[in-house]
Amino acid sequence: MVQRFSNLDADEAAGRANSAGLMAAAVDSALSDAYDINASNIRVSMLGSYAILEGTVHNRGDIARAIEIAEEVAGVGKVRSRLVAR
Repeated sequence: MVQRFSNLDADEAAGRANSAGLMAAAVDSALSDAYDINASNIRVSMLGSYAILEGTVHNRGDIARAIEIAEEVAGVGKVRSRLVAR
């Protein structure tokens, strides 16, 4: 007997994973395209419906700007930051 860990069928689970991957790529692209922030040390991942920003930036203003850019793509309140200013 196989135990299910989720109520999602395989197609729905794959669709959600693909959607999360597309969202992470879109946020990463928006950060890379921004002229006013160096996002080369920012990694974007997804945790459920939240975009997670991790890495280092130059100052606190860059943290705020990275969150602002990510929220323009993922939605207000859908971004969590683990960024560190160095």
